[in-house]
Amino acid sequence: MTSGERGVSLCGLFTLVLVLLATAQVASSTGRLLLGVGNDSTSGLSRTGNGNALTMKLAVILPFGGDYAWSLPRVKPAITLAVDDVVSFSNSTSGSSPAFQMNYGDSECSETMGPLAAIDMYLERRADVFIGPACDYSMSAVARFSPYWNIPVVTGGALVSAFGVKSIYRLLTRMSSPYSRLGAFVVDQLMVAFNWTTAGIVYQNQLGVRALRHGKSNCYFTVEGIYTAMQQRRRVGAGTKIWRMAFDPEGPGGLNASRLLREVEKKTRST
Repeated sequence: MTSGERGVSLCGLFTLVLVLLATAQVASSTGRLLLGVGNDSTSGLSRTGNGNALTMKLAVILPFGGDYAWSLPRVKPAITLAVDDVVSFSNSTSGSSPAFQMNYGDSECSETMGPLAAIDMYLERRADVFIGPACDYSMSAVARFSPYWNIPVVTGGALVSAFGVKSIYRLLTRMSSPYSRLGAFVVDQLMVAFNWTTAGIVYQNQLGVRALRHGKSNCYFTVEGIYTAMQQRRRVGAGTKIWRMAFDPEGPGGLNASRLLREVEKKTRST
């Protein structure tokens, strides 16, 4: 894990603690989860044997393997620590705490397997809140389903600008700043401070047949936030000129760095 990934996981840990504490407080006071889930809902908090404590079912949907920043082997210790902190905090303040049932599903970072794992947990009544998915294509369907299930989604991913549309992703909580914030920083801070009016965006992406097979790259989604912010600035009359070029190092043409740099030299200098 890189130092950046460790930082993200640590930040995610403390944010998850706050989310779980707030959710547990709502559940303890109302006996329901967030939006007032009724008895006809598949999801619902259950009572433990003593009749007082509530059991909250955490449905964790993350890739079980692979070199992902939010794969389960990397994130599970943080989730375990967060749950332990919630239990300890509740015991120290009120003398009682909710119980937690941990359920895990493998998203495989897949647009198919991630939603299927969520559907299985919903039908089997094993989800009061989803932790993940984190990969964008896995997250998209789950976050759209969740308002109809009355099950909130908490994730360290979903940084693409589209996930900020609350009319669609009503119960989605993102722990990290989305790419749109990066775009606002580049445009409103850097470009204004240095009076830059010509911008070039060079990014790696799957092209041609590989785009159909693998979808868009993380690099594409990252620079999308910057490009959108530049477009908005241009619409309000700031005069920004935008040039962009994608390359696919694993595609048929490979990476021709010399040609790419020559294009950058021609297209991104102010006249």
